[in-house]
Amino acid sequence: MKSYSFISIVCCFLLSACSMVTAASERTMDDAMLNFLPYLNQKVTGHLDSHDKISLDTKAYMNIVNEVCMPLIACGQSAERMFNTYDVQVRELDNMFSVMLCDKEGKVKKMEHFSCDEQNVEIQSYKESTSTKCAFETTWKGCAPQTK
Repeated sequence: MKSYSFISIVCCFLLSACSMVTAASERTMDDAMLNFLPYLNQKVTGHLDSHDKISLDTKAYMNIVNEVCMPLIACGQSAERMFNTYDVQVRELDNMFSVMLCDKEGKVKKMEHFSCDEQNVEIQSYKESTSTKCAFETTWKGCAPQTK
């Protein structure tokens, strides 16, 4: 009787462990970028703040990422996945910058981060629509709280 109780407890434990693995594997690359992109852009902002004026475009952004992120194993791996998975576009905007991630073909916008919030991506298009055109946000009012 004790062995049946022990086996039942072990089976329950294994089933619950398997369900946690399934839930964790459902996280998408887009979800992962919601955490990584603000982290990466903090590093880029730090680099920009400590150097003379740099005209920031996609190429300059990639060069900065190579310098500040690639030497760190986890950061470098995540950055490499980002550049291999998305069409990454960068623009300067009112003394700051935004980074837009689109599908690799450059047709569907996934998200755009304005570096206003150090922890959150401001525009999360992939959650709202699977057909948002890959274009920079035109109605963005800056980092100040927006009133309606």
